[in-house]
Amino acid sequence: MVQFLQVLQINVNHSQAGHSAALMTAGDLKCDFLCVQDPYVVDGTRLGDALGYPMYSSIRFNCVVYCLNSELNCSLKSNTLNTVSIIVHFASYNLCLTNLYFQPKDNIDNLINEISHFGLNNSFDPLVGDFNARSQIWGYGFEDHRGQVISNFISSNNFSICNRKDLGPTFVTDTSQGFPDLTSISTSYQDYLDSWNVLDLDSSTNHKYICVRLAGDFHPSQEFIFKSKYSFKIFLNIFRKDFDYLNSLLGLASSSEDVDHFYKIFFKCICDTAFGAFKKKPLRNSKSFHFWNDSLRLKRNRVTALYLSFQL
Repeated sequence: MVQFLQVLQINVNHSQAGHSAALMTAGDLKCDFLCVQDPYVVDGTRLGDALGYPMYSSIRFNCVVYCLNSELNCSLKSNTLNTVSIIVHFASYNLCLTNLYFQPKDNIDNLINEISHFGLNNSFDPLVGDFNARSQIWGYGFEDHRGQVISNFISSNNFSICNRKDLGPTFVTDTSQGFPDLTSISTSYQDYLDSWNVLDLDSSTNHKYICVRLAGDFHPSQEFIFKSKYSFKIFLNIFRKDFDYLNSLLGLASSSEDVDHFYKIFFKCICDTAFGAFKKKPLRNSKSFHFWNDSLRLKRNRVTALYLSFQL
């Protein structure tokens, strides 16, 4: 059965109104993910921290991914100064969604190293963001150095551009317009692209919303763990009923085939007992550090913001 996965991307130009509108629009459109570039940040705290969505950001906090679908199992894969990548675990495969923001004045030859390993080994790697690069491939009338670097990356790393030039620019002001916002996907998975659209909605910024819809077997992963903290006595009481049978079966084993047979029966008894005694807990939004909390996160964000201000 084909299912859809919807991603909304937008550069909010560090605007509180734009960031708030993006969160509201993503919710109204029932998007699974919201990818924001140049988010509204105050003292290292991004708008939307209090909404409870799993959220992942680059080290410089200049791009962030919100997971808006509570049924999805997401985890942080990696983040660099200007990129953030998350893994979305599905039953059939894993999807690596990357959001980035390459600022206009930063050196593109250094920036490209942050994504140089993406798209290799035929992995499912949707890549979205504001590249601030110009090329005829995605709508400009000429190609600059940044556009050439991005074009070379796309062709050599098995990516294809999803943008449709016929839908017009993604960045519009009173004096100029352009196509800096790109969406790309691994070539081997380009059939998963169902639609790519520039939305005619007020974004409260100079950038327009881009809505990307993927179609595929996006059934959530069924991985789980047993909640064994409070039911171990129940487990022992159930397992005790099979103990004498297992003990006699092991005593009668006289060959390697008998031992193999015993272990198959033993393993089945353990599994059946565990399913009968313990409750299951889905593996969702796993975290590497269980001591982490909101208070520590806010302190880290403020320290990082002060450090970046000092560098400037």
